[in-house]
Amino acid sequence: MARDNENDVEPEDRRDSASGKHIAAWFGWMTFFGIVGVLVTVGVQSFVNDWCEGDLARQSHEWTTEQADQLRRGEIDCLVNPDPAFVEELLADAACAAKVRDLYLGGDLSDPRLGRLRELPNLKCIVFLFADNQNVLLERLHGTSSIEKLTFEHTCLSSGDVGHIATFPNLGSLAFDARGLCAADLQGLSGHRSLERLAIQRLSSDKELIALLKSLPRLREFAIGASNKERDAFQKLLNEALPRCKCHVSEDDR
Repeated sequence: MARDNENDVEPEDRRDSASGKHIAAWFGWMTFFGIVGVLVTVGVQSFVNDWCEGDLARQSHEWTTEQADQLRRGEIDCLVNPDPAFVEELLADAACAAKVRDLYLGGDLSDPRLGRLRELPNLKCIVFLFADNQNVLLERLHGTSSIEKLTFEHTCLSSGDVGHIATFPNLGSLAFDARGLCAADLQGLSGHRSLERLAIQRLSSDKELIALLKSLPRLREFAIGASNKERDAFQKLLNEALPRCKCHVSEDDR
């Protein structure tokens, strides 16, 4: 009887052992295919990213080349987001470079090649729209004498940015959003000798601001946003402090 029981048990053990081996093999294959799948996914994603970056670079170059052709034909006098890789080629064509009056810049402006835009001989105006790292470019443009107008839309400035802006000796017009700034952060502009038009959004009125405005000898137009409650009082204060300047206080949507 004992032998019969042993004979009955042995097949079950063998079945359990075989089943365990099948499960282990199944997990092994699943792990293998999982690793292969991850590697393939990573490789495909890397390829797609490289392709997208390359495609964007090609589009950017084609866009800048098209603008350069329009400049040569006299159809435009501005550049919109020029490809950093194209700047050197643009400057090599002196006749084309001389036709650029305005720049419209957005996105990441940290590429050092963009600093050579200061070599455009007749550059008068730069509009920053949804710009990032504009501080890097402003530092590279430090003191550019040809620039007469700067506008910052949806671009957050720092007191350091204001300091760089103040180095443009012939800057006559400046407009920016002062979100996150106070009048003390604008003191870099104090005494600027060529600034005639100044427009500021989202800045509280205080004595420091009035003192700054009074320090600008050529200021002729000033616009600022204020809350509805303080508009009239601020308008009166500006009119009294700056009798030779046309001041306009609009309703701020803060």
